[in-house]
Amino acid sequence: MYVAALADDQAMIFVYEEPQVVRMWMKNTYIPLDMLFVDARGCIVSIAERTKPLSLASIESASPVVLVVEIKGGEVAARGAKAGDRVLRPDAAWPSDAHSGC
Repeated sequence: MYVAALADDQAMIFVYEEPQVVRMWMKNTYIPLDMLFVDARGCIVSIAERTKPLSLASIESASPVVLVVEIKGGEVAARGAKAGDRVLRPDAAWPSDAHSGC
């Protein structure tokens, strides 16, 4: 990915058509990232914080997901995000049941 910088309000979003267990790595990524693994309801099911740059180690979702949101390392702690929180994408009207909980 060759990511060398992200602003506090930037993210990379990986979208999967079908829910699946996802494995990521940090090859060619030069900064630590926080990864939020999000299920089809928009619920964060697991989080990997401050991943190790340039690592080939596998970082896996705890259960099937449809989104992986990568943000600057440390943003999860700074924003108080945790498993069970909801991710909303108003630009994509997602999830469709945005008013129900996780």
